[in-house]
Order: sequence, then structure tokens, then C-alpha cells
Amino acid sequence: MRLLASRICVFLLVVLVTGSAPTAAQHNGDAVADNPALSNVESVRYLGAFINALATFHRRQRALDALKTDDFVGRMTQLRLMAADAVVSGKTLEPFSHSKNERIADAAAAASEAFVQYKSIFEVNIALDERLVRVFTVPHELTESETKAIAESRIQASQISALFAQASELLRDAAMLAFASAIVPAPGDAGHIALDMSAAQKGGFIKRLHRDFGELGKEKTLSGADLAAFTIMVKFEEDWRLAR
Repeated sequence: MRLLASRICVFLLVVLVTGSAPTAAQHNGDAVADNPALSNVESVRYLGAFINALATFHRRQRALDALKTDDFVGRMTQLRLMAADAVVSGKTLEPFSHSKNERIADAAAAASEAFVQYKSIFEVNIALDERLVRVFTVPHELTESETKAIAESRIQASQISALFAQASELLRDAAMLAFASAIVPAPGDAGHIALDMSAAQKGGFIKRLHRDFGELGKEKTLSGADLAAFTIMVKFEEDWRLAR
């Protein structure tokens, strides 16, 4: 009974402050803004899923970067988690590659390919760290084969860096395609374009990006998920008409 009375008081307070009771449309609008997966617009659902994948990648990368370079066990654990996440992200986005909307299909295909490349990079990095663990875990005088293995590891580390840079560019392109998939002709004005979302949805995306990625514009260099997320942030800052 007390719970019911409390709910009635909250409802009356909302009516007094706003002048009206919250409508079902308002509740639905807030829910969709907080969770794009609930949207009936496919491009909004895809952009939300893509940003979710980037956020997961970002958190894992920050955790990896925080580890010491000689913490091989910690690094391998984190890299294995990142490889697993890349698989999950690819599978989550893959269904969108079959969309009837060609822009969504192309965006999802590019993103899935990027995560496949990252998985491969993480696995190569794990193998490299495993090799270094065998060499450095127990102090001893290096053998000729171990010295050669260390030299080869330096070469492989350089190759991994180059592959990571290439994958970052692909993920950035996938971010551009993800954002572009939400662009439609402006309602009633075919000569202009608009974002196929509401003001609440746009605000929700911007809030989510800044909450999960921080102030990326202040970073000296960007790569991986951060570069892709920043690409979307910059596009949202442009002056857009809204189709809903």
C-alpha cells in the first residue's frame, strides 16, 4: 500500500512540474535514446551495435596499455580477452551485412573484416609474448637460438605495429560507413540530407561516446577503436537536420 502511494506521489509530482503526465511516446523515446537496439530504424540499431563494439575494444586496449611491458602473463591474458571480444563483435555485426540497405550491409562487412584482422593481430602478439616468456622467465645466459629468437621478435613486433595501423584505418573507414548509413534525404526537401534519427537519439549517441571514450580530441595520437569513435564524434558535431 505504501509502495502504491509512493508511486502515485511521484506521478503527481511529474504532472505538477511538467503540466502533464508522461506519455507512452515519451517513455519509448527515452528508452530508445538510452538503448538504440530498441529503435525501429535499422541504421540506428547498427550504429548503436558498432559503438558498443568500439567501447568494448577501447576498455580492453586501455587495460592492456596500463600493463608493464614485462608483464607477459598479464599482457597475454588481456590479448586473449581482446581476441575473444573481436570474435563476438564480428558475430554481432555480421547479421547487418545481409541488410537490404546496401550502406548498412557495406558498413557491417567492413567492420566485420576489421575485427577479423584485429583477432589475427592479437593472436600473433600472444605468440610473440609466449616466446619471450620462455626466454626471460628464468634468468640464464642466452643461447644462440634464444638470441636469434629475440632479434626475430623485434622484427615481428614492427610487423604487428604496421598491421595494427592498417586495421585502424579499416576500422576508421568502417566508422565512416556506419555513420553514413544513418544519412537519408531530408523530409520534404530532397535537395538536402538528414540523420535518420530523433534529437533524443542523436543526443544519446553523443552522450554515450563522450561517456565511454572521454575527450579523444585532446589525445596526441589515436588508433584502433579510439580513432573510429573520434571519427563518429566529429561527424555528430556537424550541423545536421533530423528526419524524425
